[in-house]
Amino acid sequence: MTGPFRCGMPPVKYSAIVGLARDITERRQLEEQLRQSQKMEALGQLAGGVAHDFNNLLAVIQGHASLLASQSNLPQTARDSANAISLAAESAASLTRPTAYFSAAARSSNARFEFE
Repeated sequence: MTGPFRCGMPPVKYSAIVGLARDITERRQLEEQLRQSQKMEALGQLAGGVAHDFNNLLAVIQGHASLLASQSNLPQTARDSANAISLAAESAASLTRPTAYFSAAARSSNARFEFE
């Protein structure tokens, strides 16, 4: 590249290339960690929402099973079935509790997890 510069100096001919290189490995790794963290947060929110909705359905099932079992004129086999439904719903609710706790704790910045 040749160019005369009018600053009282004779024209100068340039024949060099100047480049700049920067290692962005660490930045890319941090960006990937951020993306992974955002994915995990989204997954936690989704799991928490599903657990919440599932628990709402289980509450309806448990409520109706309890009402059915409390009927005095209900045959014993039907009462036993209603109690079995209620126990199954309670068991299902206990399966979703860790997911709900995880989701709630994931939203907290001071979250600590202890799995047994």
